[in-house]
Formats: sequence, structure tokens, C-alpha cells
Amino acid sequence: MEFMAMSSTVPIQCPETYCFPRTRHVSNSRLPILVYRAVTPQADLTAASARQALERNRWVQGGAFKMVQAHHFHALTHECYAVFSGQKLYQYLGLYPQDSSHWGNNFCHASPQETSKKAAVARSVPIPEYDPIYREDGPLVDIRRKATVEG
Repeated sequence: MEFMAMSSTVPIQCPETYCFPRTRHVSNSRLPILVYRAVTPQADLTAASARQALERNRWVQGGAFKMVQAHHFHALTHECYAVFSGQKLYQYLGLYPQDSSHWGNNFCHASPQETSKKAAVARSVPIPEYDPIYREDGPLVDIRRKATVEG
């Protein structure tokens, strides 16, 4: 079964939402972080199956990782992490909306002034048209647009 088919076979689950305040070196967005839990039909999700499913939903892989030790953020694009294994050491994919700008890593060492500039850039990034799990029927677009209006 594919992620793409989930919206027609499995009820859409609203993700958990989390907001984090801006810090001196991280421009945390007014847009919430969305956490989708147990939304895959496969018990044995792998990097390949996660990538294949999410890329059909117009999110493309940027990398496959074990654990990134450096705090970072992307001012140029939205990002989806697909965690496919792990307890103490997670393995995951970083995926980005199709046709988005190159992600550009920011490693949280910039001055507060530079962080403010990156926050301004991040505010101009358009909301993705597709939810990474449920495509155009998913909650990402509505949740993020509502946060943009309220923010």
C-alpha cells in the first residue's frame, strides 16, 4: 500500500503541532512543526519505501541520515523528516517540497542580526501545495496557512 492511497483508504489523522520560540541563533518560524505518527501502512518501513511514497506526494529526498549532531535550520524551504527506524539512533530522510529552493543549511552560529535576516527570508517561503503524507487532501496546507494569517 502507498502513502498516496492512504487518504482514500485511511481516515486523515490531524498531526500534532508544536511551536518553538525564536532564539538568538535559530529563527524558528511562526509556522508549527507537524508530527504525523503511525501513518504508514508498512510495519517494515525502509528508506527506499519512505522515499518512494513521499516522492509521489511531491516531496523529494535531500538526504538520508543517521543522526545529525549539529543543530540546523533551513531558511529557504520547508522540510519533512521521515523517520524509518531507530530507538536511540534514528535513521531518517530529509525531504523537501518539489521545485523548492535548495535547502541551504544554517548551522545556528550566525549573529542575531544575521539570524533576523534569515527569518525574513524564511517568512517569504511559500506554503507547500501538497501534504507529504496525504497529498492535496492533507492538513499541512490549512494548518500552515492559518498560522501565517494568525502570526
